[in-house]
Formats: sequence, C-alpha cells, structure tokens
Amino acid sequence: MNDDTRKNEGRGKRPEVELTDGQLRASVWRSEGKYGPMFRTKLGKVERSEDGEYRETSYLNERDLLPASGLVSEAYRWIKDQKREHAQEEREPTRSPGARRDRRAR
Repeated sequence: MNDDTRKNEGRGKRPEVELTDGQLRASVWRSEGKYGPMFRTKLGKVERSEDGEYRETSYLNERDLLPASGLVSEAYRWIKDQKREHAQEEREPTRSPGARRDRRAR
C-alpha cells in the first residue's frame, strides 16, 4: 500500500472503479476540479511475497504489458464516458417540475 492509498483510505475515499485482469489492477480515483471531474489512474499488480503476504507493486514483467495496455484502454474509455456524462448534465438546463408550461393552457 502506498502513501496515496493510505491518505485516501484515511478519509474514507475509495476508487470510483477498479478494473482487473488476473493479478493486474487499474484503480481510477475521482476528484472535483474547477471545470468538472478530474481522474487519476493507478496501475499495479498484486503478488505474493516470499513470506506469503500479498502486496501491490508497480513493476510489471513483459507478459503483463499487453493485459496492462488493455486495462489502461478500458480505464481511458470509462473516464471519457464519465466526462461526457458530466458535460451533458452541465448543458441541460435546470428546471423545476412546474417550469414547463403547455402553451395551449392559456
């Protein structure tokens, strides 16, 4: 567990989404920026140490690279979808339930 994970866990924050492929994991974290959501992605691999404890590492070997690229692509698409949804919500006018009037009612 690294410092970023500890800080976020201490505040009760969790990743928005965790994508996995075998031992590989891409965790996407969200924060709010001035112009909308911002995302950071942490790519790691869970492995077992010599003493039997599980730990996460950022070191990947050659056979991890292609599956990792798939996870990165999936995370990228997920982030783009989130930003697109946010942009659509920002464009839609906020209306109260009675704000729309039927012109024929006059």
